[in-house]
This record gives sequence, structure tokens and C-alpha cells, in this order.
Amino acid sequence: MPGKEPPPAQPGPASGAPSAEARARALSLYYKARRLERESDDESALAIYLEALAISGTGPELNARLVRIYTSPNRLEEALALQEKLVADFPQSPGALLTLSRFLEEHQNHAPGWKACAVETARQAVAKFPDSDTAVRHLVRLYLTAQERAKAQEVVEQALRSSSNGPSFWLSLSTSAREAFPLDDPATRARHFEIVSKTVERALELAGDDPTVLAEAADFYARARRADKALPLYERTAALRPGDLAARQKLGQCLRMAGRDADAAAVFEALVTVDAGDVVSHKALMSLYENTDAAKSLKHRAEVLRLEGGDPRDYAAAATELMKGNQPGEAFTLLRRGIFFNPESANLHYLLARTQDAKGDFSSALQSLAEAESIAKTRAPRLLDAAFYYSWAGVARRAGKLEEAESRYRQSIGGTPRNKPELAAPAYNDLGWLWLTGNKNLDVAGELLRTANELVKDHPPYLDSLGWFHFLKKDYSSALACLRKAAELSQPRPGPELLEHLVQAEAAAKAAGVELPPKENGERKEGAAEVK
Repeated sequence: MPGKEPPPAQPGPASGAPSAEARARALSLYYKARRLERESDDESALAIYLEALAISGTGPELNARLVRIYTSPNRLEEALALQEKLVADFPQSPGALLTLSRFLEEHQNHAPGWKACAVETARQAVAKFPDSDTAVRHLVRLYLTAQERAKAQEVVEQALRSSSNGPSFWLSLSTSAREAFPLDDPATRARHFEIVSKTVERALELAGDDPTVLAEAADFYARARRADKALPLYERTAALRPGDLAARQKLGQCLRMAGRDADAAAVFEALVTVDAGDVVSHKALMSLYENTDAAKSLKHRAEVLRLEGGDPRDYAAAATELMKGNQPGEAFTLLRRGIFFNPESANLHYLLARTQDAKGDFSSALQSLAEAESIAKTRAPRLLDAAFYYSWAGVARRAGKLEEAESRYRQSIGGTPRNKPELAAPAYNDLGWLWLTGNKNLDVAGELLRTANELVKDHPPYLDSLGWFHFLKKDYSSALACLRKAAELSQPRPGPELLEHLVQAEAAAKAAGVELPPKENGERKEGAAEVK
């Protein structure tokens, strides 16, 4: 087994290549050693690797395997010797010097001088191979890690004098330049931007119509918030790569940055036409339309939720807006997805019931309300307020389940906060009207309707209900007083049901010989209003 130095090898690449037979033998040994490594027998693998080394000379892959084995038991001096031999055997490659520098940096605590040696080796790599962007980047990183920014900047400034004709060199140098000359300090931003942009401009000069270079340069200017420079580059990239949807997305974002929202929207609309599942474009459109076209913004918000999912509150907000926009079908689809991902959200079940009610599916709406109540009892008790049970009662009434409706109206009344008794007025009115139209509990119904009118004064629907109660009780004077006041308050468009009640009451009063109070000037009898 070797000591501090590896055994001598046959001449490597610097002094002559081994024969084909020798290379084949060495390759066979190399793969045999790899197999042994996988079986965790490092010592056996090491012996075979060294045998291959003696036959073929140093090589990057073989060297890397040996270094790994030596490093594992902390035989770093042997590993270092192999790294140095690789540098000697491959003098025309910056890779050997950089591998040595990285090795010294990684194990700098092993010996006092290894940290400084790592930097010196990297400096040698840059000096010997000034057109190696990898070497420049490595040395810049070493200096920045050591908190020596001025030296890192010197490396970049020296590299800026390179005569390299490769666009990739200059693009890579732009990364090193941004690290050495950061753009986040307002005091130095302008000067640093001028330095960094030189690398990008040089890459563009050499690249011609290379879309990869154009795209990277555009990204640089976009990050710097220079839409004036980024936009023409993104436009060229999109023209050269019409099928590159990501490039067109960036074009759209840059148009937004430039304040050209209409053009940006056109780009993103075209993208979602090509790919309906493009979440990035849907999000952009949602934002673009937010202040100009609420319906379109909502449409794209719903698409984002369908495609990407989200918090239950996001689903609830979008579904509520869809309902306001008279789109219960879209809200229903969205809520079903929201419930799939958030089955324990009582609010989503409640909102689903509202969409089912709007679609006329009262049976399903009642089931959803029952599910919402069951979940809310333990997870969201605040949902079970007066408004919740009032909604439930309305669905039950429309479903023809009048006893259930009565029960839910009572729950709504009972759940009204004591400090806000007026919130119970809708339930008082609707329960009274339910009994009134069913010819049930008429006197009690009258008390409920009077209570509703006491809680909320001068509300036409409540006055209409109370007026009709008086009509049924043949108290035509009181009926007309309520109904005429309701009609007056409903101007300019009282509802047809209210007008019909008023006409019937006037006719009945006249037939009964009741003296009618004079009509107030300006009273009208046309139009429509909300029906109870």
C-alpha cells in the first residue's frame, strides 16, 4: 500500500500515450474497481485503481476516484499528491488546477497553508487561462468568501480586458461581475451597473441572433428594471423562438414593466389560448384585469385555483365574486374542486349550497348545508350565525319543506346577537309570511310581522307583509296605510306583487264601504322590486 506518495505511473499524456492494449487493460481494471467500490471494499478497490494508474497514467476520472478513497479515511496528503500529479500531467487544462484549488479549499483546516494555497492555485489558473470563465468565477468566489471584495473586483476588471470571442465567456463573466459589483446598493448601483453591463453588451456583440444569448441578456436587464433594454431583446427572442412559451411569458412581463398593459394582456391571452393550463399567464391576466375588467380578472383567478389549488379563503373569495356576477355554474365547479382539496372547510360547503340553491337543486343544497353545519360545530362555530340559518330556511321553503323552514327561521331568530336585534327582522318577516300564505297561525304571524317592522322601520317588503296580514284580517284601513306607504317608499319602481296587493286592498275596501284615505301626490304603480 502507498505511503505519503502514490507509486510512480507509466508516462501519461504529457510524455506519450499508452498503447491500445494497455488502455483496454486499464479500463477493465477501472470498472472492476468501481464495482468493488459499490460493494464498500475501498481497500480492494484502491489497489486495483493504483494498478490501472500504473498502466495508463493519470486521468481525471481515475484521479477523482482515488482522491475520494484517500479522502474518506482522511489520507489527505496522498490525495493532494494525486491532485498535484494531475496538474503536472495535464498542463493545458484549467480543470486540473481548479480541481486542486477546490480540494485545498474544502480541506483548508487540515493544514495551515492550504487555504492560501487554494487561492494561489486559483490565481494561477486565471493567469494561465485568462479566457476560462470557470477559473474567473472560482477565484471571484474565493475572494468574496474571504470578504475580500476589492480583490474580487480586480479579477473581474482584469477579465474585462479579455480578447475572448465566445459569448458564453462574457455571459458567465456577467454573473461573476454581478457578484463582485452588487447592484443592490443605491449609492453604487449606477457605477456597478455600467461595469456589469459591459459584459452583457460584449456578449450581444458576438452573439448575433443567438436566442440563448439574447434571452440571458434580456433577463439581466429585466432584473435591473431596465425595460427599455430588455424589451427589444425579449421581442427578438420571441420572434426567433415562436414556440418558446417561456420566452413569450417573459415578453409579457416586460411589457407590464414598461407600462404597456394592453400589449401585455394580448401576449398572455395568446398564451392561454395555446396552453389553457398556463398558470403563470392566468395569474398575470388576473392581475392585469383587476382594476379594469373585474369579470375577466375573476375568470382567470378561478382558472388559477382550478389548476393550482389554493387556500380555502381563495376559493371562497373567488366563488363569492362569481355568484355576484351571476355565474353560479362556474362557482359550483370551483367550489367542488375547493372541497376536494379542503373537505373540512365548512364555509366552502355553505357556499356550495348557495350555488346549488341558485341552480334550483334544493335537495343537494340542503345536504350541503347539513354538511356545513356538522363540520362547523367543531371547526368553525362562528359560521353558524343568524344569517346561516336564515339561508337554510329559505332553501327549505323553496324545496317545499315548510316545517324545516319554520325550524330554521326560529334558529335564525334565536341566534341573533342581543346587541343587534335588527338582524332578526328578515327571519321574523319571512316566518310570519310563511304562516300567512299557508293560512296558519295568523294571529302569531301578525305579531311576527309587527316585530319585523318595529326592528326595521319603513322597509317596503316588511310593510307589504304586514299590510297583507291586515287585508286577510279585513282591517282594510290598516292594510291600505301599510301598502300605500310601502308603494311610496318603493318609488320609482314598486314591485308588481306590492302593486297587486294594493289594488286588491283598495277594491276590497271600496266594496266594504270603507272610506279610503286620499292618495298622496306622485304615487306610481309600475316597475319591479325585490319579491319576498
